[in-house]
Amino acid sequence: MKKEDFKVGQNVYVYLLGNAARGKKTDDERIEEWEVTSVGSKYVHAKKKTWRFGEELFDITDNFRHSNHGNPREYELYPTKDELLNELWRRNVRRKISKYSDYSSSILEQLNDKELETIYNILQKYAEDTK
Repeated sequence: MKKEDFKVGQNVYVYLLGNAARGKKTDDERIEEWEVTSVGSKYVHAKKKTWRFGEELFDITDNFRHSNHGNPREYELYPTKDELLNELWRRNVRRKISKYSDYSSSILEQLNDKELETIYNILQKYAEDTK
């Protein structure tokens, strides 16, 4: 993602973490549509569409991570729902591959989607409970 991927008034998607995700059991429940309120040199500002006031900051220099001033991060920002869903797919596949292999997460993060899918399909063929 790049700063240029975000424009004021744009609909963006946020994945809820930590306390924000409390009581939400599925990934679908943890995905919300927000709106970009401003794009600065350091932060993208966004707010939930139903909020009249208040916004959250996402640090451009820190891979658009939620900036919560030392507190646990509550949100992850994505410019499109497809990008968010693709990242969730990657995490799920990496977790399953790690469960059945000695690959470290740092190695798995370097693989592209096609490589992840190939390894996952091979493991799925031989392990019944990877689904």
